[in-house]
Amino acid sequence: MSNPTPLLLSRQLLTTLGTRLFVYHQDRVPRSGAVLVVSNHRSFTDAPLLMAAIDRPIRFACHHYMGEVPVMRDVVAQLGCFPLASRI
Repeated sequence: MSNPTPLLLSRQLLTTLGTRLFVYHQDRVPRSGAVLVVSNHRSFTDAPLLMAAIDRPIRFACHHYMGEVPVMRDVVAQLGCFPLASRI
């Protein structure tokens, strides 16, 4: 069996947590091409919720420390996230 996609993982997480998702104006999100989504991070479910709502492959930037913690590094990698450098 192949590895589940980040979108499938996010949907499984939301289902496990019993989260109900209501999406408004999904037709305003282009089905193809580049899209930049900027959101205010409020909880650990933000990324899975956005992935399920947008319903297309997306990636997230995350804080650099998430790439330094062994278990967290694996989780963010599976969800398609990439840690930002702490300094430029």
